Formats: sequence, C-alpha cells, structure tokens
Amino acid sequence: GGNDGPLTPKAIAKKIKAKGLQKLRWYCQACQKQCRDANGYKCHTESEAHEKQMRLIGDNPHKHLDEFSKEFESGFMDILKRQYRQTRVLANLIYNEYIKDRHHTHMNATKWITLSGFCAYLGKSGKCKVEESPKGFYLQYIETDPEILARQEKLAKKEQADLDEEERIQRDIDRRAKKAIKEEPKGPVTTELIRDENAKIGFSLGKVASTTPASLRPDPSDIKREDGKEEIEEPEEPEIIEELDAPEPEIIDETPKMEPKREVKRKISSIDSIREAEERKKERIHRRANWIQPNIIVKVTNRHLEDGIYYNKKGEIKHVFESDQFLALVEMIESGDIIKIKQEDLQTVLPSVGGKVMIVNGGYRNTPGILLGIDVEKYSASIQIESGPYLGNTVSAQYEDVCKRIEKKPEEPVSTEN
Repeated sequence: GGNDGPLTPKAIAKKIKAKGLQKLRWYCQACQKQCRDANGYKCHTESEAHEKQMRLIGDNPHKHLDEFSKEFESGFMDILKRQYRQTRVLANLIYNEYIKDRHHTHMNATKWITLSGFCAYLGKSGKCKVEESPKGFYLQYIETDPEILARQEKLAKKEQADLDEEERIQRDIDRRAKKAIKEEPKGPVTTELIRDENAKIGFSLGKVASTTPASLRPDPSDIKREDGKEEIEEPEEPEIIEELDAPEPEIIDETPKMEPKREVKRKISSIDSIREAEERKKERIHRRANWIQPNIIVKVTNRHLEDGIYYNKKGEIKHVFESDQFLALVEMIESGDIIKIKQEDLQTVLPSVGGKVMIVNGGYRNTPGILLGIDVEKYSASIQIESGPYLGNTVSAQYEDVCKRIEKKPEEPVSTEN
C-alpha cells in the first residue's frame, strides 16, 4: 500500500528514533541488537533468533565472555593511546568517548562489573598508572612501543646534551669575567666626589691691567692747572674704570680632585658584552614556534569557539599532541570541560609575584622558576630559576615567554582491595 514506502512519515520517525544511542538496559550484546523500549526488548528476548544465539553462548560461556572483554579493553585502550597517550586523564572521560559508537561492546557483557573494577585491572596488569581522586580514577598510559621508547630516549639524550652545553657556556662566561677583572690596571682607587662643607675656598686676584694704551697716557708732570700749579692725578676715576674692566677672580678649590672611572667602566662593559653575546646565542638556539606544554595555565582568546563561552576563560593544558605540536587538550578551570584547541587561540597567563612559572620559550625554554617582579615599561618579567644549570640565577624574559605553572602531584598507588 501507499503507507509501506521508505519515505512515509512513520518510516522516517522510526529511522530518527533508531539513530543515536539508546538505553543500555535495552541492548542485547549476544545479538548486537538495540531495542527502543522495554516492550521491544521483551519481544526480542522471546524471539527464536535470540534463543538460538543464547544456546550457542551457553555451550561455552567463558569463551564468549573473554572475547567481549578483549573487545571492550581493545576499544578503550585505543582511545587512550590515540588521544591521551602522554597525559593524565579521567577514566570516565575515555568511557564516554568510547560509548559514542552505537555498536560498542557493553560493559555488562564483560567480566568487569564496574568501571572502577576495570581501572583496577589496568593498574594491576601494568598497562596504566592509576590514581584515585574525589573526581574518579585518573589514568596515564604506560608506553610499551619500542619505536616510541627509542624516540623518547633519543630526545632525553638531546635535552641532556643541551643542558651540558649550557653549563659549559655558563662556566666559560664566569671564567672570562674573572679574567677580565684580574686584568684591570691597579691604578688609583676612584671614589665618589663629595665636597666638604667646611673646606676653605681661596681667591687669587691678579694685577689689574689698564685698558688705555701706555702711549696715549699723558705724563703727569706735563699736566698743569690754570693757576700755574701742577695738576694732581685723581686715581678714583681710573680705579673705578679699572674695577669695572677687571677679570673674574680665580677660585681655588682645595678639595682633592678625583679621576674619572673611564677605565673601570670600559672593563665592565666588556664583561657585559660577553654575557649579552651568550644570551643572544641561547635565544637563537632555544626559541621555537610552538610554546604550549602540559601543566601550565593559559587563557582562551578565540571569541568564536563554542559561541564564545570559553572566551577569556582560563584552563590547564593536559596534553599536547605528538602529531601536531600546535594542538592541545585544555581542561577549563570553571566548567571542567576538556576542549581541543590550537596554540594560536591561547595566550600565556602570569601569576602574582612569588608564584611559580615556567619559561616556555627563548633562551631559558622549559625552565621552572619563581616570579620576582614585572617591568611594565619593558613588558618583561624577572624570574628566579628553581632548577637546572642556572639554579638560583635571576633572569629577565618577555611576557609571552612566561606562563603560570601547575605543580605535578606525586602519584600514589591505588588500593584494589575490597
């Protein structure tokens, strides 16, 4: 009839209902059939096909139970290895990812009754590091692939070689600095010029010369008055003129003069130039395009991600993908959501003064430290290094190269006793 076609409203409604996950209790693992309600599940269990399948399983139940358990473990571990290979993650998060497949192997068909029992099995068998917390069980995959282990060992050797090279450079800088200080000439010790308020100041007034040429000056003996008497020279007027034309008095300062510190300053600049050259060399060697790494706090800068609900929110980087060093899994602090996000949509976060930081890029890349202060004008931060060859040194780094650090908690063995 006309109502039996595949595009009738009833047929479309059935397809919509059948699409997606249904309730676990109405799924038959033996027949791999999902029922939509209790009535459908009851009808299925009474069917001839189901009874036949159950008789086959009943002949060897342990064999089928082991097969279902292996399928469940294989699917679960594939997600853990593929998405969370190098990070610590909640077991419930992996389970929710696993059951998105409609035809996954259900746990009630395996030898594990609960997810906690399955996590305990992974810990006992040495496949994962298991840590119990108030949120649930945390899992961390234990690497067993020989190729990946060899690559990790090679990377660790390279990092150790870089550290040895940095130590050598630092020793060379110290040696050259000490040599430059020893080679300074032993001249007079220069001190700061300080004037004594009680020091005496003397004045020396030289002989005042007349401004009138000698050839034009009249002889006093030739000057006569009208009454026949000689004119007496009055010195007041010339003295006044000579006073006005007198040079400035010479001031003699009895305070001892100090020599400039030009030689010492030149030596200090030479040492600084050596250090600056080594700093530029380290910067060139260690700066990379990618800076994201686990256990640091970052801020989301993408306004369009998930309709902007994560914009300007902070989160902790849980994992950076090996295949793409610019892609990370971030656990948001407020909501607890775990999102996959690119490095270009993140920015570093600075803690308050005294907080723990990680230098994520530049000459001191991957070096932990403590934030001592911030220079707003230079957009830089002052950091005291906590470990490595520069332990205890205070260095300066740009804002974008410093990020708030989360301390890793020591892992404790999980008790599996009932």
